[in-house]
Amino acid sequence: MQENREHTDEVIAKLAHKLRTPITEIKWNANALLEDTTNPLNPEHRHSIELLLQSAERLVQAVDSVAPLQAQG
Repeated sequence: MQENREHTDEVIAKLAHKLRTPITEIKWNANALLEDTTNPLNPEHRHSIELLLQSAERLVQAVDSVAPLQAQG
């Protein structure tokens, strides 16, 4: 029973890492677009990027709710 739990924890940790990595990239690039003062976004594009960031944050929260111990590490 303990072995199954450890395997499950390991799978969840790996999955959480594989999800967080691209989410982090999405957030980083979206923030870079929002903060770019040399090529500012028009209001419609800015709104779209802000929605993208909100969605990415919801994904992070969902991953953290499934893998809370890994999120603390």
